[in-house]
Amino acid sequence: MNKSRLYGIWSIIISVMFFILISSAIGAEKEPIRIGVIISITGEAAEMGIENKRTIDVAVDLLNAKGGIKGYPVKAIILDGQSKPAVFATKAHRLLEAFKVVGAIGGNDISYATAAGEVFQDAKTPFLDIGGTTATIPLVGEYMFMSPIPDNDQGRAVAKYIYEKFGYDTVAIFKDVGSAYGTKLTEYIIHFLKGFTGKENPVPLVLSYNTGDSDYSAQLTRLKASINKLGIQAIILPT
Repeated sequence: MNKSRLYGIWSIIISVMFFILISSAIGAEKEPIRIGVIISITGEAAEMGIENKRTIDVAVDLLNAKGGIKGYPVKAIILDGQSKPAVFATKAHRLLEAFKVVGAIGGNDISYATAAGEVFQDAKTPFLDIGGTTATIPLVGEYMFMSPIPDNDQGRAVAKYIYEKFGYDTVAIFKDVGSAYGTKLTEYIIHFLKGFTGKENPVPLVLSYNTGDSDYSAQLTRLKASINKLGIQAIILPT
């Protein structure tokens, strides 16, 4: 299951729980419960953001088809964060000031989730991260929540699977240095592989690239020359 599909499923489950949690903030009149959504519909994270939007649309339709929340219809105010942290922060202010949302969800990445989450934290309004996976995200404050499995748990699962399922103790990693997710996950995989294998250096080769690169010939040439020399048994792409 790809990452965007997994986050889509999590979005439905967590969004429903989140809507119920914050419904107590609604007054007596049955006006729509306005939930803010900031996702990347454009930019480098658009693929995941578009998937998120479809999922949220389905979640809202399902809720409203069953009478909403305690009889109140739900309205999702969806804004495009454009895959830029500064835009996420700006859109967070807009949701609070122009739309008076009672809570919001969004993220796609730690930089986006944190940028928006800090704004909602200052406003003492709940914000649920649905994409950023860095374990420190909830430390933004008591109004900041996260639904995905954190990077440290993902890294441990990958390391355990590689070692216990296949018996591999020497691997190479392709690391996206332009992604906070890829960089942090690489660190966790290396950390846990050391523990599982008992080796000081179970990842003797880390090859770097940037999001959007189209030429990987240099990395592949280096990999080819290192497989036998370093005893590489598998290649991991934490992205």
